[in-house]
Amino acid sequence: MYLKAVIIPFFFICIIPFSLKGQNKYSVYINQPAKVEAPIINSVTVTKDNKNLITWEQAANENIEHFNIYRDATNVSDGWILIDRVPYKSKYLTEDISSFPNFRSYTYRVSTVDKCGNEFFSLRNHKTILLDFEETKENAFILKWNNYEGFDVDRYNIFKSEGGDTLQLSRSVPATTNLITDYDTGNDNVYYQAEAVSKIISTKSATGNEAARSNVISTRLALSLSDSANSTNIQVYPNPIIISAYVKFPFESNQYCSLTLFNLSGQPVLSGKVYSGEFELERGDLKDGFYILQVAGSTIYRKKILIGRL
Repeated sequence: MYLKAVIIPFFFICIIPFSLKGQNKYSVYINQPAKVEAPIINSVTVTKDNKNLITWEQAANENIEHFNIYRDATNVSDGWILIDRVPYKSKYLTEDISSFPNFRSYTYRVSTVDKCGNEFFSLRNHKTILLDFEETKENAFILKWNNYEGFDVDRYNIFKSEGGDTLQLSRSVPATTNLITDYDTGNDNVYYQAEAVSKIISTKSATGNEAARSNVISTRLALSLSDSANSTNIQVYPNPIIISAYVKFPFESNQYCSLTLFNLSGQPVLSGKVYSGEFELERGDLKDGFYILQVAGSTIYRKKILIGRL
């Protein structure tokens, strides 16, 4: 018998009822990925390049995509600024190249972002140490700093160097202390740095310190952040300086004043003389960043200025 093919110009959809003659049992296994945990910041310390270095820990998890690193804005109302994004399979550290540790204390937070875009923030933010000083009439230096926030501080170490040599441990003070006076200042140029030591010794920064270090200050100049008397009597406009600025200060006749511009490490980058209480300061080839403007005569006037837009 032969079968013939018949072409039908339209289609039928047929539903044929049927019944199962048997029953199969299956086991279903759901492979749930490990829960992504929030990162833990180890410390925020200052590098030899005078930039903040943030290090953190993270439990291994292949569901992690990357890390976000945030810094507080200068204006509190601006919230948090995303400064870096670090891939999961890389070193758990980043350097904030836009930071100026000698200018202010910064607060940082780190988040872990999984492959679904979920973000898990570190439970404790870390705030850096800003070290400052004042010179007394006895040629001593009063060192002061803010508390390090982020881990429980066991003590503060104070490092010192005369003439720019390697910083050596000078003394240690309890965590409740934020001010010391150094009377041993025989050298005209003394450098200091403060260090917060964690109660958990396992906390290490990428620089090899079991702690978080502050900015380095130089006593070549009494660049005190609290020297409001001198800073308020000198005007700089505009500030930040893009091309040039107008400078005005109380000027005593029949004399000249020495003008010096220092970077935040205390190194002079510009010098000259001024013969009046008003002059124009040109940026020239100075790099973007913060500087200290000093006009010195019978009275010394200082002002922090910003060159360029950061």
